[in-house]
Amino acid sequence: MIQIAIVDDEMIDLVTAENFLWRHIKEWYPKESGGIRIDTFSRGEDMISAFEPGSYDLVILDICMEGVTGMQVAEVIRSKDQNVSILFLTGSDDYIMEGYRVFADGYFIKPLADHEEEFENTFRHIFPRLMERYRELPVQSGGISFSVPYRNIRYVDIDHRHQLRLHLTDRNVNVTMTYDECREKLLADARFLECHHRILVNMDMINSMQKEDFVLTDGEKVPISYRRQKEAKAKYMHYLVHR
Repeated sequence: MIQIAIVDDEMIDLVTAENFLWRHIKEWYPKESGGIRIDTFSRGEDMISAFEPGSYDLVILDICMEGVTGMQVAEVIRSKDQNVSILFLTGSDDYIMEGYRVFADGYFIKPLADHEEEFENTFRHIFPRLMERYRELPVQSGGISFSVPYRNIRYVDIDHRHQLRLHLTDRNVNVTMTYDECREKLLADARFLECHHRILVNMDMINSMQKEDFVLTDGEKVPISYRRQKEAKAKYMHYLVHR
């Protein structure tokens, strides 16, 4: 389920943003609309209390709110979750440069009723990326067919028996799929990178980059081959900037 939060202390702007979202979702993505949830908050403090890593895919924040501002909320959110998308609602473009500190994906200019085209263009750009997060890899293991969410794959390699092994967030599993088949599917998604011979890493799982390894969020190291070092690191930096 795609989960979206809207935070604005002006009720008319809050309702307008929610109505715009639902209208465009039902127009462009009618099949997916049943799997989307939109929560609304009238105070930044309430958003901070409700937010947990992974609880929202997209947060739309009014910048100028009484009490905790939208920028302050964004800083808290970004400190907890590097992957959530953030969009700002603002009455002026004075805050655009400040938004780079929290890697904002864009801005909606108020009043939204006067800027619906900009709203539409921004949303149409970001929503396909939100849906990508829910892609799944169909696999078989032990004669059982199931699907693994891409977001749960830490990295993929080949074990000592030459079987494809998925290193997931909660376990490791060997599956009856060739490496080449898996490679073709995963590399079609911007999150994945081939950093070594027959090793694919999910860049959302990378915490830091060393000379010969990527260090994952749990501390495990995934090797970068010597001949791929320059290309792998360039692709990772590009992904960090554009995700």
